[in-house]
Amino acid sequence: MLPTVNIEAMDQRLEAISTCVSEGAIAFTMIDGAAWPCRAVRSSSIVRLKLPPYAPESKSVDTTRASLRANALGHQVWENYEAIVNAYCAAWTALINDPAHIRSMGTRDWAGLRL
Repeated sequence: MLPTVNIEAMDQRLEAISTCVSEGAIAFTMIDGAAWPCRAVRSSSIVRLKLPPYAPESKSVDTTRASLRANALGHQVWENYEAIVNAYCAAWTALINDPAHIRSMGTRDWAGLRL
């Protein structure tokens, strides 16, 4: 968890993703229109898809944020910064350990892949 979001943070995120991609495989990441340029990571194993404006149903960040707020982080007051970080880390850990929930957040009836 990083305390700020900036170009360096995005570079760290993409670098972390690229280390998890098997040789010959491709990672797919969606980015919103926040215009986050990424300097360091220019990996052929990462495909970036910029989402169109006004498409909240396809924005994984919005869906994830809403799920975390509804299931783990909403309606709480924390004592200090460390408590916030601990709560968010616990929420993320619970989320990544629930692949069915992640899949359900990314599934749309209108979206399909045809090979």
